[in-house]
Amino acid sequence: MDTRLVRRQGSIVIAVSGRLDMISAGTLEEELEAAIGGGDRRIALDLAGVEYLSSAGLRAILVAAKRLGDAGGTLVVIGLAGPVKEVFEMSGLGGVLPIYAGDAALFAAHPDWR
Repeated sequence: MDTRLVRRQGSIVIAVSGRLDMISAGTLEEELEAAIGGGDRRIALDLAGVEYLSSAGLRAILVAAKRLGDAGGTLVVIGLAGPVKEVFEMSGLGGVLPIYAGDAALFAAHPDWR
């Protein structure tokens, strides 16, 4: 798994690529925790480059969303497609987290996140 952080004026986008599984989920959880601990309150997690998502990856996302929500922030997911989208839908997380097709859709819905 690789991540790329793009800091915007009103938010950050963390783009994830590769496999988000038991081995890499801890790394993502640490990166999200560092962003939250550093004061970021609007985080978009871009999963367009993720080819595999396990339950450990889902847990890391859910833990970060809860932590961020407790801190008064919001975690959204963008770029879901294929098997990763199916995993999100089957797990029920699609009804828990805000999901947008991509960053253009996110910024159209929330211009202050630009």
